[in-house]
Amino acid sequence: MKKRLNEKLDILNILKGLIIGLMCIFLYFTFSTPQASTKDFTSVQNGMLNNIDLSTMELKDNISIKRFLDLEPEMFENIIYYKSQDALNADEIVLVQFKSSNDAKTFEDKMKARIDEQTNIFSGYAPEQADKLNNSVIDIQVNYACMIVSQDAKTIHDQFLRSL
Repeated sequence: MKKRLNEKLDILNILKGLIIGLMCIFLYFTFSTPQASTKDFTSVQNGMLNNIDLSTMELKDNISIKRFLDLEPEMFENIIYYKSQDALNADEIVLVQFKSSNDAKTFEDKMKARIDEQTNIFSGYAPEQADKLNNSVIDIQVNYACMIVSQDAKTIHDQFLRSL
């Protein structure tokens, strides 16, 4: 009788251990997977560009987005594109909010292509601009992404992450 009771207790202890283990796994995946930002686009944009001097940059329209970035603005929930007014300056800032997370790969590929193209152009005659391009940032979050080519790329990127 005592032996049977010990066996039942052993089985219960094993089941408790399994349940606790499964709960830990569930909690890990619940809190470790990236979550979509609930912030609206304007808040993210303002937070990202807070105290950044944009006086030498121009906010581009949808035609420029297609021309320079090879992106269709309609595929995104929101998109902004700032480009230097000076053709000899590589500075660019792109912020997008995805309609679907499937669009992230397209965005990343197009931004890498843009940076490669600009690096090839600037490396021959403007090495300081090529350095900026080599230190550029492309960051994909769940429903937002950015591409930053600037002396202030790290600051802008940090502000982007905080604004999400």
